[in-house]
Amino acid sequence: MKFLVVSDMFSLEHWLIDNNKPEIMPAVYEFYNYLGNHSEYTFDAVIAHPTVEKVVEFPNGSKIFICKLSVPFHYIRKFTSLRFLKKKAQNLLDSNKNYTHIYGMTIYANVAKELGKENKIPSIGRLFGSLIWDIIKKGKWFKARTRFHYQLKEINNPCDLTICTEDGTQFDLAIAKYSPDSKVQMMYNGVNTSLRKKLRSLDSVNRIDSKKQINFCYIARLTYWKRQDLALEFIAQLKSIGLNVQLDIYGRGEQEKFLRKKILQLDLVNEVSIKGSVAHENIPDLLSNYHVSMFLYDASNLGNAMWESSLAGRLIFTRDTGKTEEVFNLSNAIIMKGTDVENAVHDFVNILDKDIDLAHKSRQTIHDLLPNWKDRFDEEMKIINQFFY
Repeated sequence: MKFLVVSDMFSLEHWLIDNNKPEIMPAVYEFYNYLGNHSEYTFDAVIAHPTVEKVVEFPNGSKIFICKLSVPFHYIRKFTSLRFLKKKAQNLLDSNKNYTHIYGMTIYANVAKELGKENKIPSIGRLFGSLIWDIIKKGKWFKARTRFHYQLKEINNPCDLTICTEDGTQFDLAIAKYSPDSKVQMMYNGVNTSLRKKLRSLDSVNRIDSKKQINFCYIARLTYWKRQDLALEFIAQLKSIGLNVQLDIYGRGEQEKFLRKKILQLDLVNEVSIKGSVAHENIPDLLSNYHVSMFLYDASNLGNAMWESSLAGRLIFTRDTGKTEEVFNLSNAIIMKGTDVENAVHDFVNILDKDIDLAHKSRQTIHDLLPNWKDRFDEEMKIINQFFY
């Protein structure tokens, strides 16, 4: 198989441009590495960037064409790049008749669908969860038709095959409601084999001493639905009952100013720190410093940050949103019901100074559930083969 991929940069500049490991998006990084080092499958990909024109080559001859699109603002460039990259992809199609599939990531699934139909080539849409949750649960149609217009378009008019990350955002329910005849395959992400070994080499948290500092971390983009604000309220209540607590928040995003203001309002300047992004390869060393990893998202919790924290043996503190409780429950995590911070504080205090096996059970759950990335992509290629041939 030879794929023509239309894709976003996904914050992979450090890797594709600077030749360093990426800070985020391991799913995309591993996808390109898998295909680029696989003798059976090859690809050409087109990606837009505001300042760089470059071709990245892989051992098996696969290539990523980084195409310069001089539009300054990210969101404007992102939507402008739909037509721009469609033209670039069509140029490759005109010069190479050997492509077997057109593969569009996130909003570029729309481009893959159009190119596939126009060139009579099967199209595959690759989606990483979906904020279509805003429509199903909250009825935010205006938001969906503006900010998430293209995700909604993919649901209404999907590719021949849609592969979506099973991260708890319930995309399968959304697409079944709006396009019941569509072909959708939900798949968990993988975890790199070497990273898995490093994470599992850490000792599980089996006791938290209330007389010592209790360390929490929150690794997620700083955006409204990741709900770092609930973490701040939780830490404030622990502080109010006399516990010595520290929360380090890792990530960047549009909510940073709001969160810094809330830290001041809750008098948490000494207890909370916003650290910025962290390189993915440094995750094991980072997690070794914490007792508890927090995941209090509105729409989705089941992503790589949670998998990695579980494999590291950290105590998981999460919420009953999306499909969280299909994997985590009171036997392997602390679960916040809705936004009930007070009750979550009670549950947490109740386990202090006691031997617990929540982290150990969480680690075992994720170890049994998740494949390594190679097996994950082997399974994806098998699904594509079976579907189209």
